[in-house]
Amino acid sequence: MKEKNYNLELIRMISFIFVIVIHVSNYYCRAYGDITIGEYSFSLLLNLLARISVPCFFMISQSDYLSNFVVFCRCWQHVAKSAVRQSLLHSVLVSSALLS
Repeated sequence: MKEKNYNLELIRMISFIFVIVIHVSNYYCRAYGDITIGEYSFSLLLNLLARISVPCFFMISQSDYLSNFVVFCRCWQHVAKSAVRQSLLHSVLVSSALLS
């Protein structure tokens, strides 16, 4: 089992909170006529700053997936090499049995 990277987990948690901020501030960004210009500007600024969370969250999730995929491929590479060796050995033994 690989060790957790707590820095990535912290960034993931902050990104999760920022995704919620995006959804909440979106309501205020669309209610332009109902709120003051200061509230609108503040919600627009929060929305703008929180947008970085989506690519961060996506990249962290994909890095976990890709690291698991690399381990999976290495295991299957070992199995494939073993299968090729066994099939070559079997072919040599069968062909030598047929020739003798």
